[in-house]
Amino acid sequence: MSRSRFSLTKSSGGSNPSSSAPDELLWTDSNGQVGAYKAKTDSDGEFKSNDRGSKIRSEETGSWRVFQGGKQTGQYRGDWKPKEQPTLWDRLTKKEEVK
Repeated sequence: MSRSRFSLTKSSGGSNPSSSAPDELLWTDSNGQVGAYKAKTDSDGEFKSNDRGSKIRSEETGSWRVFQGGKQTGQYRGDWKPKEQPTLWDRLTKKEEVK
């Protein structure tokens, strides 16, 4: 599993496009994006690594922050798959209160 700190999705629609960015590491596997999750840490706050030196993903999700016009307009759980228009199911099961 790999990870990236810098990922951004951007909609192409309209005069006021939106963008989404994770607030934690973005994890991927051979099937694509897994989501935004925190990395495991030890009691000293140091990242735990596997035998290849890669960080280990925790089960604690981060969040996807949605922006429009430079302002945060929404927030979704880290296991949400960003899309141009969130579905009703996304809004019912993945949407979070903007922090």
